[in-house]
Amino acid sequence: MRLNLHRAAVVMFSAASLFYLAGCLTVDSQAKGLLYTDTKGPVAATSARATQATKTGTACEQSILGLVATGDASIATAESSAGISEIVAVDQTANSILGIIATYCVSVRGN
Repeated sequence: MRLNLHRAAVVMFSAASLFYLAGCLTVDSQAKGLLYTDTKGPVAATSARATQATKTGTACEQSILGLVATGDASIATAESSAGISEIVAVDQTANSILGIIATYCVSVRGN
């Protein structure tokens, strides 16, 4: 009886840990995948035509095991990396493999 109770506790703890970590190890995206994520999507756009944009700037941040995260994926950083003064569109990409390495990038198009 005591062994079964111990096993049940270990299983419950393992399941709870997995669900907890599943939320921590995914990148910000509309569609999150626990095993693999590779998505692209819009963040914002202006009334100007995207075809008028002549410059593109990108800014990224990266997470390792959900324990350490570094980088600056702000729109301002992406804008200044390409010398953009007028933003036309902002897009995002999110990549993650097993939650081991996750990358989130923001791309800004404009003039």
